Amino acid sequence: MKRNLLVLFTVIGLFCLFISNTSFAGRNLQEVDDYELSTFSVSEYGLTISYPKNWILKENDPKSGKIFLCESPESYLFEIYRAPIKEGETLNQYTDTQGDWLSENYDNYEEKALYRDKTLGDKIGNLRIYTYTYKGNSYEVSEFYFKAWNNDFYVVLFDTPEGSLEKNKD
Repeated sequence: MKRNLLVLFTVIGLFCLFISNTSFAGRNLQEVDDYELSTFSVSEYGLTISYPKNWILKENDPKSGKIFLCESPESYLFEIYRAPIKEGETLNQYTDTQGDWLSENYDNYEEKALYRDKTLGDKIGNLRIYTYTYKGNSYEVSEFYFKAWNNDFYVVLFDTPEGSLEKNKD
């Protein structure tokens, strides 16, 4: 089972790297080839993620549930955390409760999509895409909720200034 989690987080790390490459679009391709990677590991989860060195590892405290929190200079945020669940709560119930919390606590929260039974790596879970405003700035977020081998729920979150990925696709 730990092997499955390792595969999942490797896929997530590659996704993070892909998003970082997207942020370099429009720059000289030689610059993209020259950047170096840092590696983050948590042996307890069998987790290893490689990310560009210009991204900043902000926090990792597995005991509090924050497994990986990394920011890029372009204001992207990539986070993996253990979800605080109630006894007997299902993944769908947690997903719905989280959506209620977001709508009550985020300014201009708008859910763009909620997909049940989506796949990320070898995990099946729920994917929520939404926008919100914080301190006058608009953000777009993708959150993937899944149940891991140890019956804990985890969330993979990617947060970016709204429209920034579209601007860099060329």
